[in-house]
Amino acid sequence: TRHILLHLIGRLARLYSRMGRPRHRGLNNVSRVLTHMENNLSSALSLEQLAHVGGMSKRSLLRAFREATDGSPMGYLTTLRLEQACALLRDSDESVTEIAFRIGMNSPEYFCRMFRRKYQTSPLRFRRHNSTSSSTAHAGARPLRRSCGRTPGGPPSR
Repeated sequence: TRHILLHLIGRLARLYSRMGRPRHRGLNNVSRVLTHMENNLSSALSLEQLAHVGGMSKRSLLRAFREATDGSPMGYLTTLRLEQACALLRDSDESVTEIAFRIGMNSPEYFCRMFRRKYQTSPLRFRRHNSTSSSTAHAGARPLRRSCGRTPGGPPSR
């Protein structure tokens, strides 16, 4: 439910950005940053780059992003990447290393650590229990209780 709320906040930010009112300028900037993140998941993105995309200082971006999403830009980006990884683990036969690089994490070890921290399981165990790919699916395997969201690239859940 929390990821649905954050998804709605992102959509509202985009709607307000189209209104062009000065008091919604921060949401307009956050909307541009959100769109850039979603379109560039596999790229190395820094806070400086995101601030530039939003036309803000790093401090202003952090403040506006926290107001809009109750989180940080880099935390949001990591969650978007992990959600994409879940879809790839479920639906492809790519190795964990290939998936890590594909979602913009240049260290498979870091990817596995972040995945385990968020979902309390390893990427391989998640795949074993949730795969739709014929070569990795196991008959009778039950899905993990705490698994990735069902909307790849969707908003983060905390």
